[in-house]
Amino acid sequence: AEAIGDLRLSATLRVFPNGVEEARFETLPPPGTFARLRPDLGDGPMALFLARLHHKKGLDVLAESLPEICRRCPDLRVVVAGPDGGAGASFRAAVEAAGLGRRVFVPGPIYGEEKLAALRDATVFLLPSRQEGFSVALLEALAAETPVVITDACNFPEVADEGVGRICTLDPAVFADAVCAQLEDPDGVGMGRRGRAMVLRDYVWSRIAAALAEAYRNAASTPAARSR
Repeated sequence: AEAIGDLRLSATLRVFPNGVEEARFETLPPPGTFARLRPDLGDGPMALFLARLHHKKGLDVLAESLPEICRRCPDLRVVVAGPDGGAGASFRAAVEAAGLGRRVFVPGPIYGEEKLAALRDATVFLLPSRQEGFSVALLEALAAETPVVITDACNFPEVADEGVGRICTLDPAVFADAVCAQLEDPDGVGMGRRGRAMVLRDYVWSRIAAALAEAYRNAASTPAARSR
């Protein structure tokens, strides 16, 4: 939008976000559902990375930050779920080299109710991406009442504006600090609730579609449009 604005075109410019299906998040799974589906995880707080296992998603940043995160949060379990996009083997090797094989679980892709249960059970959602246009997984985590820790390259400043998580740089040490601070934040539950409220208010398809339809109606009703 900013790049197009620089062209100084006469057309009206509107920006509409992607969204989530409201019906999918009307009723969240009971807490502990994912843990019951995956009893090998054990008990304790859980951090969730849910995306392609790809360099773009900052999997190497996560790998470098995990030793410090796990040292400072000894009860934490880390789930790294998603289809392998080329970075899976190097991530697993880094985890094993750091001696974290019993703390970090890589179950592959998860879908449907199991995915929703994982989002619901997570204490924090992690997305250390190098670049995001608009992350639907991030919206889904917030809709499931899970606070998030993301990088500024995720291009979602609303996380800080709405107080629903933390935004940091791609530096692994900085990312580790942000994750640990989020895990220790006494307002974690409140952040989760605010995140869900934000998504249901601004990022559901029913509202986005209505606003988009209204924009088309307004555009079609202008004298210039009628004259074509």
